[in-house]
Amino acid sequence: MIEIFRTNINNPQVTKTLALAIHRQFPTYKISFDLEDRDKILRVASTKPVIEHQALFNIARSVGVEMEVLPE
Repeated sequence: MIEIFRTNINNPQVTKTLALAIHRQFPTYKISFDLEDRDKILRVASTKPVIEHQALFNIARSVGVEMEVLPE
């Protein structure tokens, strides 16, 4: 399962902070960012059929990041 999120990240250091915070709770999630995209993309991949959106939103807020699922 892969989910793509739009974020408000403008600082590459924040990507490291967010990735570490996500990996603490979800160590099997694969995280990648594309800050060159206008939507400041966060990609989350999981071997499980469901990605925990609400938990990810809470983690992001805890480090000052707003994000939403990017519609297909």
